[in-house]
Amino acid sequence: MPDLQSVDRVRRSLNGLSVEARTALEEIWAQFGTDRVFASQALVDLWLSLIETYGNMAASMGAAQFEAWAVELGLTPRVQPVAGVDPERATARLRWALSTPAQLGNAVVLLDELVKQPFRSVIQKSAGPSGGAWARVPTGAETCAFCLMLASRGAVYQTAHTAGQDRKYHGDCDCIPTLVRGPEDFPQGYDPVALFDIYSEGAYQADSGQPKPILAAMRQITGGN
Repeated sequence: MPDLQSVDRVRRSLNGLSVEARTALEEIWAQFGTDRVFASQALVDLWLSLIETYGNMAASMGAAQFEAWAVELGLTPRVQPVAGVDPERATARLRWALSTPAQLGNAVVLLDELVKQPFRSVIQKSAGPSGGAWARVPTGAETCAFCLMLASRGAVYQTAHTAGQDRKYHGDCDCIPTLVRGPEDFPQGYDPVALFDIYSEGAYQADSGQPKPILAAMRQITGGN
């Protein structure tokens, strides 16, 4: 079954792709100077190229990792293709970043999310057709309250289409969708029951069923973001 070591290797590999894409963006950004008209169009072209290039690498990584996990679990891997870059949506998100005071910082965070998403989509879309499910496994030094909430649900996903909000990730997110057949395959150290206890305590303290106050309470409990 997948273990935390293999999941953490995925995290490091995805972060490696993100760092490469970020370095390329920062190098070009530094060359633009104050010519914002030229920079805007040039950035859009570079932006789309980076997302496509590194996103394709992430998708290939996802297919290879999914097959490895499936074989390990005794499943027949049926890797599903994922959609390529949506140029209009990706450009709109860059335009938003360029409209903020922290232009480069926000662009880098968005780039991280978009580069990693194809890996996540491959795992999520392929799990159900291969006879499995997937769980959102937190990795890294710190996990935000939003991701803890989603990770507390365990292997409740059969396809990306039924996961709804649980498919959402953010920039600098180290959660890894991991192929499982059920709770018996959860990586050692991933305990959705303990995470659900935090969520339940947050709901109790917030005296609410709404995500926003629950997440605020969870941040107080964990001392995190």
